[in-house]
Parts: sequence; C-alpha cells; structure tokens
Amino acid sequence: MAVLFLEINEASSYFVEKFTATGKLPNFARVLGDGTAVRTHIPDVSAGDPRFTRNTSPWIVWSSVYTGMRSNAHELIGFGQDTSHLMGRYVWDALAQAGRSYGVFGSLVSFPPRPEARFYVPDSLASTPDCVPEALRPLQRFFLFGAHHYSQTGWTAFVRAGLDLLCATGTVLSVNAAARTLSQIPLELIGGGTAKADRAMVHSILTADAFERIYRKTRPDFATVHFNHIAYFQHRYWRASEPERFSRDLSSTDRRFYRTVTERERDEAGYADKIERAYVWTDQLVGLAMDTLSNDDILVIGSALGQRPYDPVSEIHNPVIRFENADRFFQRLGLTKVHVHYEMNPDLTLDCASSEDAARHAAVIGGLEWSDGSSVFFCQQRRQQLFLELILPPAAEHDRNATIRHRDRADFAERAHDYVWQSETNEQSTAHHAEEGLFMVWRKGQKIQTSRQDILVTEIAPALLELFRLDPCEWHRDYAGRLLT
Repeated sequence: MAVLFLEINEASSYFVEKFTATGKLPNFARVLGDGTAVRTHIPDVSAGDPRFTRNTSPWIVWSSVYTGMRSNAHELIGFGQDTSHLMGRYVWDALAQAGRSYGVFGSLVSFPPRPEARFYVPDSLASTPDCVPEALRPLQRFFLFGAHHYSQTGWTAFVRAGLDLLCATGTVLSVNAAARTLSQIPLELIGGGTAKADRAMVHSILTADAFERIYRKTRPDFATVHFNHIAYFQHRYWRASEPERFSRDLSSTDRRFYRTVTERERDEAGYADKIERAYVWTDQLVGLAMDTLSNDDILVIGSALGQRPYDPVSEIHNPVIRFENADRFFQRLGLTKVHVHYEMNPDLTLDCASSEDAARHAAVIGGLEWSDGSSVFFCQQRRQQLFLELILPPAAEHDRNATIRHRDRADFAERAHDYVWQSETNEQSTAHHAEEGLFMVWRKGQKIQTSRQDILVTEIAPALLELFRLDPCEWHRDYAGRLLT
C-alpha cells in the first residue's frame, strides 16, 4: 500500500463544489463520490484579528500540516527559516523512522533534503539547489532562479536558467514540458497581460511532469508534491471571475491604471476564466494520479487553508510591490553582517550573525516610519533571523515623493521611490486567506469513509501515519483519534 499526497495550496471548497456541480471537474467528482472529504481548520487564529491573513500564511499552516504541531510549537513563520530544531518531526521523518520509504517534491519550508529519501526536492525558496537525486539539481536551480529572477538582471542570467532547463530535459523532464516553459516569453509578447498571467502555471507544469517521472521510477511508500497555481490565480483574479460579488467602485490601486469602472471591467474580462482553467488543469492532475496508483493505494488531496474574496475597495489594500536594493538600504541604516533573502519580496528574510544582533537590528527596523507615522515593516524575530513584511499605505502608493524616515534618527530620510517598486499593471489581491481548508482521501478499489467532518490541520500528520497503521507521535497533541475507515 502506498500513499500519494497532492498539496494543492489554498484550493477553495467553494470553487471545487461550483465547478464539480457543472461537470468541469470529473475526477474531483470521483474523489467525492468514492472517497471522503473533511474540512480542516487552523487552531489559534481568529478572523477578527488584524493579523489574520499573516497568521494564516502558508509557511505557518503547511508546517503544521507536515509536523502536526501548532504554530507556537513549530515556530516556523517565513521562507528561508532554519528548520534544524524540527528535524525528525516532519511526517516523512516519522515514516522513515518506522522503516517506510518516502519522496518529497516542493513542500514548503522543507529544506534541507534528507539523503535517505527516494527523492527530495525542497521548495523553490530553499537556500541552495541541493536535492535528491543529484539528477534533479538542474531543475531545482531553474526553480530557484524563478524565485530570484526579479533581483537578477541581464541576459546572462536568463540564458543560464535556460541551460539548466535544457540539462534537465530528457532525464527528469519531458521535451513537451520544457518546450511549454521556453515558449512562455514568446506567448507573452503575442498575448500581452493575459498570457503573462499564465506564468503562474509554468512551475506547476514542470513540477507535475518531473514528479510523475521520478514517482513512477522510485515508487516510495509515501510521496508528497506541492502546487501553488490555484492560490495565485484566486488571489489575483477572483474579482475578474465573479465581478458581481465586488463593489463597482475603483480601489486606490485601480485609480493608478483606470479612469472609469467600465475601463477596468473591460480589462479584467480577459482574466475571467483564469481560476476555472486552473481548477480544470488540477482535475486532470488528479485523474493522472488516480491512474498511476495501484489497487489499495491511497490518494490524499489537501489545501491546508482556503481563500475567500476580499474587496480591494473596502476590505484589503495589497498591490504588487517589491522592496529593491535592500542591502544598500540596510547598510544606510547601519545594519552590518546581514544577508537578505528576496525570494518572497516584499516579504524579506534577514540572516543575522547572532540572536543578539537580530534583536538589535529589529529594534532599529522598528523605528522606520512613513510620513503618517505608520510602520514601514512588520518585523518578527526567530533566533538569528528576522522576518519583515513591507507595509505600503495607500497614500504612499500614490506619492512619488514619499519618504521613509526613522523616528530616532533625524539624519535618516530615504526616498521610497528609490527602493519600493510598484507593478506597472493592475495586479492586486482580490482574495485572501480563509482558515477553512480541504482534506480529501480516495482509495483505489475500495470505498473509504471518515468518522468526522471537521479536523484541525494539526491532525493531518497523524492521520497520514494512521494510513500506515502507525501510532501518532508524542508531539501530535491535537489528534482526536482514528479518522479514516
């Protein structure tokens, strides 16, 4: 018996039910008909908390999925974080200790790779391209390039990334998947913005292709693979998909690009099918997984959390921005021996020389302010690392002369325009996190049922162990007993 876990980040039960009801997701319908589905919930979060969307960050929630630990226990809050204190507590570590083989592909905050794995490709925000087997390294380098590309300039970097992709082709990647990736830029030149939006599919297409090849070759007892395309399309295009659920006014970001609501609606109509197409592609992925499994093998689909629409006119201000030249900025601020991770810009991870240095730097960063007195960054510390979230108020978004000052240093004043890059197209969030997620289980050749309809995300790890007839670990304190029958 083998278990295959498809991690479909932030997939919404709303869209699964909507598109299944209209016959567009036949494989999800098979899972729902012959398998079982339960709702997952995130402990220790409140929808009324102003930090709700950050406290439901995928870095935090997926870490609870993998370990079965609450956020205050696993302490993971951002990309690039040191996971050494959790080594041995991931579900695949527990399976290895029980003598089971496993493979990991793209799971969040999963660095470093484990040498005993049948295959192990950390997420695309990993510190290095180290992976198992070594043949996957060129592909992982390409993935890391995709995460870093906005901070790398010049054709040399793009050519090097293309060579990495070609090195992977034929061994760990099909010609079709490589060709689809390399055709993305020409397609954008022809199709414009609507074609550019499909960049979000490239990573998933490559992941699905490489994962299928390595999975068929190695056949571990447990395998898990992560996809993020649905999360991206929902964040950006929920209003385009269902405009009737949103205000017909212009948001503060809309006003940078449109004179009228009609002009905006005409533009967004070109993105109306992006979410549906993402789910249809995912349904095909589910069907392929079903066909790949042998009798009595189990398919698990999880989302960790979901999304709901947020109106950018009144509920959310989240334009696409980046903080550039951060190294120069922090040097001007007097921060030394700091390494900046840009991968999820405008969120930044800072590696400091020690926990004491991190605490001193956090105090300095806490004094950065906009002209209205609001903070420039929300800063959190974990050991020797700092995790920064750039906060751009609407007034600063429209003011090209906006200044970043420090409340304790009269000599520090930097033009925001020299550091804060704003998208030249109308990209902004029209949806954000919801704490309810999906957990679906389907067994080939046998009906599967559940004893409960609602579980905590921290119960997923022990439920996966349960499928192998293994007891929960000592740190699985939320597990309420056997879930699947």
